[in-house]
Amino acid sequence: VEHRAEVEKEKEQTLAAEQLQLEADTGANFYAYQRAYDQAVAYRDKILQPAEEVVKVTRYGYVRGAIAYNQLLIVQQQLSTLRKEYVQRVLEVHQALHALELVVGQSLPQQNSGGKP
Repeated sequence: VEHRAEVEKEKEQTLAAEQLQLEADTGANFYAYQRAYDQAVAYRDKILQPAEEVVKVTRYGYVRGAIAYNQLLIVQQQLSTLRKEYVQRVLEVHQALHALELVVGQSLPQQNSGGKP
């Protein structure tokens, strides 16, 4: 009977340790997801969207003859580079979400606050 009680106590301790580890893993993965999401949204809003406006203005200037064609190409290339970086950031969001889903054991809805990254 004592041996059985000891086995039960060990099982409870193991379960408690696993629960603590799961909580820690969930918290760490959620933090990584939240950070990746926030960074992607900030990148889109503070870097990508203004760069797209610069291309629009530069294109307008080119059409009006005020800006040389090579200047238009330069800003378009810069925008292309920024878009690639943004795609990388969105990929990081999805990877972090996937890691969180693996820990939780189920699919999770994506955030919508602040707009999709």
